[in-house]
Amino acid sequence: MENLSVIIFWLSATVLGIVLIAYCILLARSSRKTSIPIAYAGTLHGDKPAELVMDRAVITRLEKEIAPTDKKGITYSPYVVDGDSMQFAKIKSGDIVFVENWNSEDHSFPQVVVLQHVDQVSNRLSYKVRRAWSTLPKDVNEEKLMSISTEILASSKFENLRSLVGDKCPSDQDLKMELLSKFRNLPIEKRSNQLLLSTTYNTAEKRIALSLHNLSAIVGVVRYVSAMRS
Repeated sequence: MENLSVIIFWLSATVLGIVLIAYCILLARSSRKTSIPIAYAGTLHGDKPAELVMDRAVITRLEKEIAPTDKKGITYSPYVVDGDSMQFAKIKSGDIVFVENWNSEDHSFPQVVVLQHVDQVSNRLSYKVRRAWSTLPKDVNEEKLMSISTEILASSKFENLRSLVGDKCPSDQDLKMELLSKFRNLPIEKRSNQLLLSTTYNTAEKRIALSLHNLSAIVGVVRYVSAMRS
């Protein structure tokens, strides 16, 4: 009977030891993981995930790869890109972009930016990637909006984008009329805010579209792109 008790004790201790070892392994593995926000380059859908779990070592390695090229001591936030609407900015689905916090003094456009988006129904926060072309003054009117958009569409950088898109790129007049329609559909209170004018590429229709956003929605500017396929 005494021997049986000893056997049961050692069996229990062995099982407990195995459980503890398994727990420690699981804990170690989980500590090697990190959640990276997803930035959507395309149409946002409410059922899409907000973040992707990745190996922390992968992100650390990528950060070390870009660090030697930057001597400013700036901290960059990583985002995983989902979608191909920024393909003409050499950013593809699956890439990891490293984003510098937005500096309101920086007006060098165009720049690829990450914007935050809050769903009006679910109040869910998500992120999207767009190419920003200009800020707009507060209380901008239709005449000023058309003037700024005309200047952008006539620029050499937009002409370069147009040449990459090819024959599917809408005419200047169509782009401006679409933009004007979007502006007119904005709530009055949003029009009074400082706005950002951006473009995206509709991969389904294979065409460029102009959009307006609150300037306050900018999270930061994409500074580095890592062609990860995770």
